[in-house]
Amino acid sequence: MSDLRKLATFPSKPRIFILTDMLNEPDDSQSLVRYLLYANEFETRGICATTSTWLRSSIHPEEIRRIITAYGKVVKKLNSHVNPDFQYQAAEDLLKLVTSGPAVYGKKALRDPEPLSIGAQHLLSTLQESPEPLYVPVWGGVNTLALALKYLAQTSSPKEAAMERVKLRVYIISNQDNSGPWIRAKYPDVF
Repeated sequence: MSDLRKLATFPSKPRIFILTDMLNEPDDSQSLVRYLLYANEFETRGICATTSTWLRSSIHPEEIRRIITAYGKVVKKLNSHVNPDFQYQAAEDLLKLVTSGPAVYGKKALRDPEPLSIGAQHLLSTLQESPEPLYVPVWGGVNTLALALKYLAQTSSPKEAAMERVKLRVYIISNQDNSGPWIRAKYPDVF
């Protein structure tokens, strides 16, 4: 096509922060590959390696980086087929967004003095950087989000914390750890 500006555009790009128990089984690797094929339609803000029911004490950000590195080999070709105003992010930029949650199962991450993981720090700063909703597809455990919410409650006024929580749009697949029910009970205002 000679005039790529005629191709699809989007009125806005949803802000996305993925939580994934990468290498628990092949599905999350496959999901990330598929997500990257449509990533020009989103504002990817983070991809965080997490634990889950089936991956209780290890995290694999290296697999996320491996897939993004492979994506980097085809991103120029992908960009040759989309509107120039809606290009795919460079692999280098996406690699900077890869973080890790706590390498413990579920609510163990909430025990004091468990430190705030890099993944929870990045999730929290991403939530707070914009008034726009933050969509959090959870392909694995959700303890990184639970840890971020706990820290937010401890370091903000109840009103400020509530204002941040209402921006969340969380989609949890299969309650893959015991912190999902904890979030729903503790913070019923999280969508």
